[in-house]
Amino acid sequence: MTRTPVHHVEDALEHLGVVRSHLDHVPTQAGLALDAVCMRLSAAIESIGRLPGPMRDAVCSGKWDRARGLRNRLVHGYESVEPAEVLRALERELDPLERGLHDAATPS
Repeated sequence: MTRTPVHHVEDALEHLGVVRSHLDHVPTQAGLALDAVCMRLSAAIESIGRLPGPMRDAVCSGKWDRARGLRNRLVHGYESVEPAEVLRALERELDPLERGLHDAATPS
């Protein structure tokens, strides 16, 4: 079965939903919760990366390079990623990213 852009959007939204649930545990189980957040965030960004370029760029509000860079640091240089950096990025970008994905999934 060929995966469509809508499938990738749904995958990304599912991963980001799990990210939100893991964020609830950061205050009490920081290490475990941040590991889970980083894994799901990198998976969400990977799904977004499978979208057609214009759709991907719209979903990321023109910040695809920053999202891809964060994913690469999470996957390839995890020990050098500062947890506070991830939390700041999520605080700033999670809502707009989810809105962009919902917009992409909604037919015009």
